[in-house]
Amino acid sequence: MATFIAAARLIDLISAVGAPSRLYLRVLSETEVAVGTDPFHPTHVVDLSREVVGVSSEGAGIPIAKAVQQQFTPSVTARRTGTYWVRVGARQLDCGSLKQLLFEGLRALEKARPGTLEKLSRIKLRSRRIVARDPRQLFDKPQLAQKFAAPLLDEWWFGTNNSASETNAWLERAFACAGLPMGPDNRTNMTISLEDI
Repeated sequence: MATFIAAARLIDLISAVGAPSRLYLRVLSETEVAVGTDPFHPTHVVDLSREVVGVSSEGAGIPIAKAVQQQFTPSVTARRTGTYWVRVGARQLDCGSLKQLLFEGLRALEKARPGTLEKLSRIKLRSRRIVARDPRQLFDKPQLAQKFAAPLLDEWWFGTNNSASETNAWLERAFACAGLPMGPDNRTNMTISLEDI
């Protein structure tokens, strides 16, 4: 039985793993494609029939059922819950949800200042961190990683269950890790600065 998927959706799923121009694909079956920066050691598996990205903990060729399965929403924009934006330097990114705000903000900061995610991954508050290379490292409880972890960039994952204040606090920490002071050029529309009072 052949499996079909819209090309744009496949690109979204692959983009969740990393920059498509740096990735290699290997067909595992009619429904699974292995993805990674090393063609001989893929790090992720895409299940085309269920449109799920799984992280491979044992290397290429493992069945998707044995991977840590993650639902992925293209560009994290499926459910619009508000109007938000994040500004990194001269670039402003408009977002439709807190989840997308965090997603776009973290990606933009890593692009502007490589190494930001590595620094941010060292920060752990209570029982969780916001970014990790392994989704199971995001939360102390493994079942939370299965529900609230999503691909972010290359081999990075982020936690998606955050309130408005938590999202803003994580972005402030990310700006600090990037060495970019919060201000007119580096902020979100949720940031309250002295200029706004």
